[in-house]
Amino acid sequence: MYGWNVCKFSWLVEPQVSWQFFSILNPDQLLITYSSWLPHRVGHCQQLLDILHISHMWEIQPGIEFASRELISFNLHPAHSLSLARQYQLLDWIAHPVQNLLASPLERSAHDNPTEKLDYDIYMIIAMAKESIATERKRLGNHPPFPPNFDDTEPFCAQHITCKRVWTEKWFFTIVRRIHHPTTPLPLSMVPEVLAEIDHRGMNAE
Repeated sequence: MYGWNVCKFSWLVEPQVSWQFFSILNPDQLLITYSSWLPHRVGHCQQLLDILHISHMWEIQPGIEFASRELISFNLHPAHSLSLARQYQLLDWIAHPVQNLLASPLERSAHDNPTEKLDYDIYMIIAMAKESIATERKRLGNHPPFPPNFDDTEPFCAQHITCKRVWTEKWFFTIVRRIHHPTTPLPLSMVPEVLAEIDHRGMNAE
């Protein structure tokens, strides 16, 4: 169907495309063509969803790129973004909503709005990933990291016992509490940065 254009004739009806889609067509300049999409602006999310749908159906890559680029500004629900990514093979859309879903309670994905609901298979994948992450957080939090072969006879520190006590206290009273925070847990990737910033008073500078 390459080379076809969408016009305003009333007899042209496409399945699963709302009538509002045709209201954005300029009668003097056909919208879905091989020409550049840069000059076009769309003010409603549904119009972009219609453009994405019909462009994907007709394999019109400029239309897919235009709609996917413009939809980003509408701050779609992560479940909706992930559903669109799967439906229209928008691979670069997957990472951001998955990260948001992993960082949010699963109960926020239990909505009456169908666009904000996760499909069962995706729900299970996210739930299992969250469970694995929680296990790793508990494992890390319950075992303060020490250098290899760290024991009370290390020769480089004259106050080894004191340093070990201070380090353990800082870990459990500062880091672990943030790792296990119920609403805003500390990302594990930020643990080294936070460790470098906290007050290690009492430890030997060596």
